[in-house]
Amino acid sequence: MPDGSIMKDSDMGGSSSSAVPRPESMAKLRFLSPSEGSLVPHGKVRVKFGLTGAHLARESSGSIAPNAGYIHLALDSKVVTLTAETDFVLNEIVEVGQIGPGLHVLDAEFVATDHGVFNPRVTARVTFRTK
Repeated sequence: MPDGSIMKDSDMGGSSSSAVPRPESMAKLRFLSPSEGSLVPHGKVRVKFGLTGAHLARESSGSIAPNAGYIHLALDSKVVTLTAETDFVLNEIVEVGQIGPGLHVLDAEFVATDHGVFNPRVTARVTFRTK
């Protein structure tokens, strides 16, 4: 996670075991919306991702590729969704439900098809406020 992160491997479903080295991915993940520091209406927040250098996988696999996986999404340090290609088409909108007014943080992580993290981790973070 970027500096200031409070997320751990276990928060996003990744393994904290160091017995097997994790693969590297050249993927880049970012939030297209909400944007950093934006003010959005409370309730359901529409989240849009940008992923380059990789694609979302259709199903879990024991075979790990550095360019295939899932996006784990957490709101205020609580996992809210684990996304796969069948959940949404990349760059389409995912709704995160019923967010109250205030300051919020969304963390996203692109993980391998076994839901374990890459090394280094492929993450994005955005802070926004709801009214």
